[in-house]
Amino acid sequence: MGSAGDRLRADVDRALAHASKVAGQPLDYSEIEVAAVARACLTADRAEVLRERFSEALTDGTKVTTLSSLSAEIRNCDKLVVDLLNKVNPELGPPKSERHVRAGQARWAHYAGGA
Repeated sequence: MGSAGDRLRADVDRALAHASKVAGQPLDYSEIEVAAVARACLTADRAEVLRERFSEALTDGTKVTTLSSLSAEIRNCDKLVVDLLNKVNPELGPPKSERHVRAGQARWAHYAGGA
């Protein structure tokens, strides 16, 4: 099925295709978003290799400090992938923070209630 980066790329491409269908027009990523997706895919591949090494290290008597280092690097890769993908907006218009949208909706609900 391909590497982790290939699977991630397919997921991102599907999200863009869906957003294009919803918008009723072809959408494309900016140069910055293209670079972010490319780096996220490379990082996902790196994390996959680290996970394989971590699994091997669990059974071959590798020192705990090495396991800890591998684990930390895997976490760093995972966080970087998420951070990079947060820079990508497959939809039309600027991205919206879910937290800010909920806060705004709560304020409007409060005002609509007459309080």
